[in-house]
Amino acid sequence: MSKKTGKEYTTFEAFWPFYVQEHKNPLNRRLHFIGTSLALGCVVNATLRRKPCWLLLAPLAGYFFAWIGHFLVEKNRPATFKYPLESLRGDFKMFGLMATGRMNEELQRVLLDAEMEAQKNPVSSSSDGLDAEDIAYELGKTLEEDDPEEDESELEEELSDHV
Repeated sequence: MSKKTGKEYTTFEAFWPFYVQEHKNPLNRRLHFIGTSLALGCVVNATLRRKPCWLLLAPLAGYFFAWIGHFLVEKNRPATFKYPLESLRGDFKMFGLMATGRMNEELQRVLLDAEMEAQKNPVSSSSDGLDAEDIAYELGKTLEEDDPEEDESELEEELSDHV
């Protein structure tokens, strides 16, 4: 059961909105993309060179960047600890959406769905643990244009604070 939402996810489809909302920060998503790319590169390298030791590096490369994104940028706990298989599947789905330029649209869709759910059930918290005001704020943030230079300097600042 998720401590944040009080829900137990029995399907990936039910888990996906939670996963997306744990990755609202574009810098966190970019770090996940880097980690997943490196992990896939390790698998390809192990296969092409017939060096299975590269397979040991795949999870290290992937999780290193993802966990930096969660602990230092998003400041939340990775879903991997509670939902390892769903989280891995979520990583690959997010990777595909980012590679095709559709992840921001998906985040907006998930936040809108959560806002509509919160408005239907104002007494209880929304399905993701955020109230309607939080969702509207997050939705407004995702609609703003991303500035790559700003994200790059933000990453440098976050990393320098923890090195």
